[in-house]
Amino acid sequence: MTQSPFALHISEMVLTDVQERLALTRWTDEIAGAGWGYGTNLAYLKQLVAYWQDTFDWRTQERLLNKFPRFKGKGSVPVQRDSVRVLWPVQAHRLSSPSLWLSAGG
Repeated sequence: MTQSPFALHISEMVLTDVQERLALTRWTDEIAGAGWGYGTNLAYLKQLVAYWQDTFDWRTQERLLNKFPRFKGKGSVPVQRDSVRVLWPVQAHRLSSPSLWLSAGG
């Protein structure tokens, strides 16, 4: 598999699109007292969406993720798309479990 380093960067257009979609969320009714019994708890979901709209800072996360070695590869990986992206953080302790993040896409 051929591989090359890459920097993670999500375009401002994509981030704006996510914000617009979140703002257009159509909330369903919840069965009284159901909590998590019939799917996601509505109050929790509203808090989560509010966090993504008002608090989450994607650019900070990009900077954090870009500190780790990242590779984009093509070749022998059996995926439906053109390439695979790999993030392989260095282990903080020699006995810790290794982490590996894969993402298929162009």
